[in-house]
Amino acid sequence: MTKRIFLSCIVLSLIIPVCAFAAGTSDTTTEAAAVDEAKTPRYGGTFTYYGFNNNDPPSAAISDGQYFATRWIAPIAEKILVGGVETYGPMGNDEYGFRAVSYIPDKYLEGKLIESWEITPDKVYWHVRPGIHWAADNVDFMDNREMTGEDVALDLISFWKSAWGGRFDGMIADVRTEGKYTVVIEFETYSHNFMYFAGYEDRAYVTPPEVLENNPEKWENQVGTGAWMFEEWVVGSHMSYVKNPNYWDSTTIDGVEYKMPFIDRVMLPIIPDTSTQIAALRTGKLDMHHGVPVAQQASLERTTPNLLSAFVTSGVTQINLKCDVPPFDNVDVRRAMMVGTDIEAFKRLAQMEDQPTHAYPANPYDPSIYTPLAELPEEARMLYDYDPEKAMKMLADAGYPDGLEIEFWANPTPANQDFASLVKDVWAKIGVEVEIKTVDEVTLHQYRTTGTYNDTISNGMPISNPLPIVTAFAKTGGTWNYGQYSNARVDELADQIGIELDVEKKNSMYREAFLIILNEVASVPTSLGMGKFYWWPWLRNYSGEYALDDDSGFFAVLPYIWIDQDLKAEMGF
Repeated sequence: MTKRIFLSCIVLSLIIPVCAFAAGTSDTTTEAAAVDEAKTPRYGGTFTYYGFNNNDPPSAAISDGQYFATRWIAPIAEKILVGGVETYGPMGNDEYGFRAVSYIPDKYLEGKLIESWEITPDKVYWHVRPGIHWAADNVDFMDNREMTGEDVALDLISFWKSAWGGRFDGMIADVRTEGKYTVVIEFETYSHNFMYFAGYEDRAYVTPPEVLENNPEKWENQVGTGAWMFEEWVVGSHMSYVKNPNYWDSTTIDGVEYKMPFIDRVMLPIIPDTSTQIAALRTGKLDMHHGVPVAQQASLERTTPNLLSAFVTSGVTQINLKCDVPPFDNVDVRRAMMVGTDIEAFKRLAQMEDQPTHAYPANPYDPSIYTPLAELPEEARMLYDYDPEKAMKMLADAGYPDGLEIEFWANPTPANQDFASLVKDVWAKIGVEVEIKTVDEVTLHQYRTTGTYNDTISNGMPISNPLPIVTAFAKTGGTWNYGQYSNARVDELADQIGIELDVEKKNSMYREAFLIILNEVASVPTSLGMGKFYWWPWLRNYSGEYALDDDSGFFAVLPYIWIDQDLKAEMGF
């Protein structure tokens, strides 16, 4: 079959250890047996979750381009690629925590609906995993038939024709199948973004063609290959899912293989009110809450100390310096500004004291590309040694013995104004007088993207995916290059990274580019932005993994988790 496409683009966390619960007995043999019994996976139970479900779901049809629909489809459907949690996560060698937003480093990706793939500059081969069946018990327009390469190809074609298809402009030339299980995607122009967009990004869930032909906007018509199937949607109340009895995947725990999933039912209650969400978590009505607001965290931890928690990395807050005009076109001035920035004070302001000080340009929780602070060359390491007197001397040596008078642009939110006030206070200590300029966020963003601001501007930068850090933030003319930074070697590395197929070579290029960006202080990074989520300890075989694919990727973790009903009862729930 050939289909021609007509184209129109957290965390090593503060996790509280799970307590050991054993039967009360003085017999050590009995105690050991009880502990072993407690660790044995059990099937059954309902998992109740809050993470995004504060409103009813939108249309499920891909053609309608509703982003939040992808989160509700997550228990039902699966993607081409997934994070290899059993190999690299806490279940395996614990090299990577899978606690980052929207991105899985290439090194830690594995096939999900495909068993292998090959990439060349001209095309990609996807080898679809045989023996996976659609779970269609909830509909009458198809059977529980095997998924084929043609299904995957047709789904990708529908992706192109949808409201999201523009991301493939100039990238894909053709998609076709070879035999029953191989999909071939030919490139117009190769891009590393292809395997992200088509492999594990939000919209990359694979849907059978029968759904696309039968009122795909209806949730009761959704069919996937996932661990659960649609059960019901009660408007304003909840959406629920029931176990797929023929789910294809399994896991190995303590040398024993188990069919997944362990949990019988998934419940997503619709809870718009934050206080109601927190009350539901406190009382055990929720098993997990992803994204408890900072304002609620201290009270929650004080009143409900048995909850476990973890951080998830999202981005870093930074001060962009206008690098193309004086005074910040001088790299020595920019380096002086970073030495004169009390990063620890900014971490305290953000309540991120326990997070790494060196957190940019590379995500500190991605060991494939991150160089720890202690291992940086002295030229880079000294930038983190806050020293106002040294910073003033560096400014004087760079031609500014009387200091600087500059503007700092921020939006009017209290958090942003607190940040701006700290900027003004910290830099006053090195002879830099800051005038805070306040505009609404829309105008502020316009100033960033057009470069029509003076001196410095506040900004948040996602750091999970290293590719846009090099190609969009640091490359000359890049989309996110709000400081107009430019370096010929970084530009060269950005171009090479864009076409390099060898993961280790590409990671080496990232490390080189990141060191240049840091040394030249393309911006002053101040603190990580982290989300915090909570769960009850009766969720077993779980260590705080946040996502195995893009934003909705927690549901790829969920099939591995089992509910310890005995522990739940012992805790009074």
